Amino acid sequence: MSAKIWITLISSVTFGLGVGVASYAVTSGPGGHAKLKIGEFEFEIQINEANIPALLESRASDESIKEEAKRIYGLYEVDSDLITKISSLNYKDTFSEGLRKIRNKFIGPFNAPDIQVKIKFSDSLKINHAQVCPDSDFYKNRINVALSDFSNMYPVDDAGVAIIHGCPTPSGMPELVIISTELGKKLLNKSSLPTSIDAVAKVLPSYVIVN
Repeated sequence: MSAKIWITLISSVTFGLGVGVASYAVTSGPGGHAKLKIGEFEFEIQINEANIPALLESRASDESIKEEAKRIYGLYEVDSDLITKISSLNYKDTFSEGLRKIRNKFIGPFNAPDIQVKIKFSDSLKINHAQVCPDSDFYKNRINVALSDFSNMYPVDDAGVAIIHGCPTPSGMPELVIISTELGKKLLNKSSLPTSIDAVAKVLPSYVIVN
């Protein structure tokens, strides 16, 4: 009788140790499945791998989670912290190379949208200047002006002359861009100009050279 008690006790202890080892192995790793059976005793444990993206998404507003994601995984929201991180990259990093490629191809954040505009002409403006509303994305930028069918286009180095009246542009109306009479004649390839034309304009990066 005592022999049976000892066998049962030893089996229980052995089983307990097995459970402990199996549990530790599964829970301390990325996840998995463990099953242990000794005689009539049987134990099974399954731990799924942590779904980090789902966890972060569910706790997206938790500042402590955001900080840990930055510290441990190098994950950043699309905000000023990400810009700061990118600015610290080495020139030769693969990621830096990729950024320069999409910049040179005007992809994503480096590609300003084409905006429908109404172009008027002025004898008092220099050929490399344009007049726009001061609240416009064009203001004080290099811009490109094009005919609506893109059959002809020209760059303007400085859209830094502010339109005083009629700004901001009324909702639903095209933005007003005033260019020099000289540039208007080149754009339309005509010596006589209409009062205004419908056209397209976009902001040009400062590093772009357009002939």
